[in-house]
Amino acid sequence: MEVLTKRLCIFAGKNLSFQYHHKRNEVWVVVQGEGEFVLDGVLSYVKPGDVLNIPVGGKHGIKAIKDLEIIEVQFGSKLDEEDIVRLFISWEELKKTIGKK
Repeated sequence: MEVLTKRLCIFAGKNLSFQYHHKRNEVWVVVQGEGEFVLDGVLSYVKPGDVLNIPVGGKHGIKAIKDLEIIEVQFGSKLDEEDIVRLFISWEELKKTIGKK
């Protein structure tokens, strides 16, 4: 198993793509800021101290309401950019699908 730790900074109003991974889990710890987080169609508000567990295959994304700082720990059998499957780039596209089957 491989492990990789990253520090992510997302400016207010910006987002990470809505995506999933075939070969890795992630744990995100919100250090500062506020945001909206989606995991498998469930939208939640996040703030400092929140720990977000993202399993293999979990469809996830985040948007900063206030500048966000997140510590991301990846672990699994493959930790590279080829394991990212992006479903939506814009937050607006994603929000249109939440709650729809």
